Amino acid sequence: MKDPICRPWITLNTQYFIAPVGSPLDLLDDANLLLGSAQDLARSLSEAIDQADNINSEHLAGAFWGLATLIELGQSCAREANERLHKIRATK
Repeated sequence: MKDPICRPWITLNTQYFIAPVGSPLDLLDDANLLLGSAQDLARSLSEAIDQADNINSEHLAGAFWGLATLIELGQSCAREANERLHKIRATK
């Protein structure tokens, strides 16, 4: 049997991988947590921008980068959970 291709969960200055022992349900829980946090952050930023007189563009750019990273992490968790569920179903 071939070893599965191990893709990084996310790449920043280095690469981060999802542990092979994580269950699909745990990965989906993590995806929901990360995506829910990203949604809360987006709503908070939206309200803050609407009410602010002066916004530091560098801080705003960093906040949006962090938001995009949370979304990428959540999507990666969901994608990995889906792949693991397919493998489980294929072995039955």
